Amino acid sequence: MELLNQTFTAQSVALATGCTSKQITDWCNLGRVVGQREPLGRGHSRKFSWFNLMEIAIAAELMNIGMSSVQDAFAASQKFAHSGESPSHWVGEEPIGPPRIPAMPWHHTLGQTLLFVYQGGSAVKLVDDGGKVNLSGITPEYHRFTGLIVANVSEIFMRVCNRMALDGRKVLDEAYSDAVEG
Repeated sequence: MELLNQTFTAQSVALATGCTSKQITDWCNLGRVVGQREPLGRGHSRKFSWFNLMEIAIAAELMNIGMSSVQDAFAASQKFAHSGESPSHWVGEEPIGPPRIPAMPWHHTLGQTLLFVYQGGSAVKLVDDGGKVNLSGITPEYHRFTGLIVANVSEIFMRVCNRMALDGRKVLDEAYSDAVEG
């Protein structure tokens, strides 16, 4: 898929994510964005992958909805953006759908992709169109959190695509079609 191989400037990432170029530069200089650890000198511009773009979009949304730690927001967004997932399910449930492509929600026909962030970790869950989340099958490690932030990554993805003048559904159709063929 072409989108996964493109690079983006800080300005185009800012437009796609709703962040400012300064925020992105600051996060890069702090080493928060994967692959962007060194401050660049005058005349050099950073290039960002699709994975970085979604990492930034998700971290920014987590902070917008109440996560106060930049480090924790990026830890959760990096896990989502730079690794895929086996089919979504809690312990004791049957897997739903194909593996998730890094930096992408599951295909839109399967439901909404939610990112659950809690003290010490995060988990990605596919919620069917009924919108119900069954938390009864959560493994013991999840019982240790006292708070939970949930971000709808499907919505974040669609918003990013819309800002880039892309049809998010077509992007997912192509990505998952390529994954099945490849």
